[in-house]
Amino acid sequence: MSYVMRLKLERGMILTENRTVSVYARNRVRRELRMRAKLMAHGEHFPKNLQLAKISMTFMWHDPRRRRDVANWMPTAKPIVDGLIDYGLLPDDSNRYLMGPFLHSSDAETPPPGVTWVDVEVIDWNAPDAGPSVRSIS
Repeated sequence: MSYVMRLKLERGMILTENRTVSVYARNRVRRELRMRAKLMAHGEHFPKNLQLAKISMTFMWHDPRRRRDVANWMPTAKPIVDGLIDYGLLPDDSNRYLMGPFLHSSDAETPPPGVTWVDVEVIDWNAPDAGPSVRSIS
């Protein structure tokens, strides 16, 4: 089973490895991203208490032809994952429960200037239609 939500991030809500901001500003943005993800998951009726999930995030920018390294956006992705954990999606974000987050970029849709869209997809990996079963090899 797959669940998707779209976060709309304004210019001030972006954290990257390339952008230097003060500790106070970075912490403020982290708190806001975390809260937005938690509230959006609640509003989209995401499940709770999954035992294994894969999280993928697709970033869409208003100028898709500009060169970007999506891995530099991990500082934005991590608080979003933390917000999903706060919501109760998984017990915690350790490798035991979470695969990812996997970051991708797309130019399929273009948000307005000054905005970045982040589509967050959660796949319940233990659902019957999730893909290969997870089992240990003895």
